[in-house]
Order: sequence, then structure tokens, then C-alpha cells
Amino acid sequence: MANFMKDNKIQIFFILFIILLFHGLNNYHVLTKSRYCLMPDEVHFFARTAETLQALRDIKLNLKSIYGAYNHIFGDSFKPPLFFITASPFLLFIADKNIVIMSNFIYFAILLFATYGIGKKLYGLEVGILSSFLVSMFPTVFALSRVFMVDFALAAMVALTSAPPCNCTRF
Repeated sequence: MANFMKDNKIQIFFILFIILLFHGLNNYHVLTKSRYCLMPDEVHFFARTAETLQALRDIKLNLKSIYGAYNHIFGDSFKPPLFFITASPFLLFIADKNIVIMSNFIYFAILLFATYGIGKKLYGLEVGILSSFLVSMFPTVFALSRVFMVDFALAAMVALTSAPPCNCTRF
């Protein structure tokens, strides 16, 4: 396998894309066929995302409007704004919870590629691909990709921030 895939970035990208596509289609199918929410929105992430989108829509070219949007998005110290800002564009098309949950697809891609980078650097190409596949099949990761919570984005960001130190020579 090493000779077949030696530094062929297109084949590696294709394999990771197939894993990502499988999970994206699977999540879309489950979310559209499901009659109940996998996990209730106890901390109102969906409502907060809709409010963030509305605050971004209401920005006018005056200081009061810009300050109000900034205060709404960044004023809450409990919830990090990156999660809501990345999910807000999905609400432009359809104000549906299932569509917003598909914003986890971005974080799933980050998680897969960061895990691949860590595995490849530490143990080689095959381990990188295998580690991406295995992390995508963890039951918790598989289930959290269908829930609109910060936890999935946090897992992707931890993997992304763990990848650069693994590429250092003295790590």
C-alpha cells in the first residue's frame, strides 16, 4: 500500500473525502427521516444562532448598529462566538434545525484532516488514513455530528491545534 499511495495527495484527499461524504450523507439521511431530536437544545444553541444571524443582518453603517451587533456576538462570555457565526450562513437559506446541524460538516472535515495530519506525521501515511477513519467511527464523534452543540466544534479545534506541534522537529 505504501508504494501505491506514496505521497499521492489526490488519492489521500479522495479517501478522506469519501469518508466525509459518507458521514455527510448519513447525517442528512438520519436528520431528515428522524421524527425526534437526538438531544434537546437545553442551552438554546439554535436560538442563539438565529439571533446571531439576525444581529448580522441588522448591521447598518452607523456606530450604534455595529456596536450592537458586536456586543450581541461577542458580549456573552459563556458561549464562544465562532460556533454560532459558522452556523449562521446556513440559516440564510432555510430556518431549520437540521440544516444548521449540517454546519458540523465543516468541523467534521477539520477533525478528519487534522487527525490525518497527526497520524501521518507521527507514524506514517497508512496510520494517518486509518486514524482518520477510526476517529470518524467513534460512537461519540458519530453521534455528536448529528447534534447542534459546541462539543463537536471543540473536538475539531483541539485536533486542529494539536496538529502543528506534531510537525515540529523537537516535539
